[in-house]
Amino acid sequence: MTLSADRLTVTLGNRTVLDEIRCALHPGELTAIIGPNGAGKSTLLRTLAGLLPPTHGSVMIDGTALATHHTRQRARLVGYLPQQRIVHWPLTVARTVALGRVPHESDSAANTLAVDRAMAEMDVAQFRDRSVTELSGGELARVLMARVLAQETRVLLADEPTAGLDPAHQLTLLEKLSALAKSGRTVAVALHELSLAARYCQRIILLRNGKILGDGPASQVLTPELLKAAFGINARVEHLGGVPVVIPLTLC
Repeated sequence: MTLSADRLTVTLGNRTVLDEIRCALHPGELTAIIGPNGAGKSTLLRTLAGLLPPTHGSVMIDGTALATHHTRQRARLVGYLPQQRIVHWPLTVARTVALGRVPHESDSAANTLAVDRAMAEMDVAQFRDRSVTELSGGELARVLMARVLAQETRVLLADEPTAGLDPAHQLTLLEKLSALAKSGRTVAVALHELSLAARYCQRIILLRNGKILGDGPASQVLTPELLKAAFGINARVEHLGGVPVVIPLTLC
């Protein structure tokens, strides 16, 4: 499914957070949304997920306005992981991940299989009977990612999913998201880890002040000129063993 934004504008209070955004997320692509703090990354993901109504413009999924789908329908199409890692009740890990199955009406066997698979993929199956309130921040992040995976949507949007994860679990997560995209799903993630974006994402959208500053493959977006314009840093991209690494050098 293609998720697209046409002239998307979002105003919060007196501030225009997104300004005339035009973009389309396609099946088969893992897209990174990057940019400095306050650039509009989280607002863009929330609006694309249908959780924040745009002030102007529209969000379309396969040519149909996302807003025309009722809540349960939308939740079967688009999965969303927020930046905040908050759980308000002391549920077990298994029950928390099972919340991802709420939009579905499948039988209990299908639900159990989806939950077990998601927990295994996020390496949290060993915590299944523990309360989420007893987990570390990184463990909780993996549980909440497993909840989104259990939702089994064609579109997956994740806001800083690698935050709080150790390097091994960061790589595991990006490998999983990359595999989902290659299987034909539409996947977009907000990232601060520019080297991970360069390594795993076929496409990068660079935001600054609510506008798209760059949109394309890493070689076109992670350039010294655009990194300077967006982040105010002098930086370069090197390759170590064939793996791209973004090296910030100095402030401008």
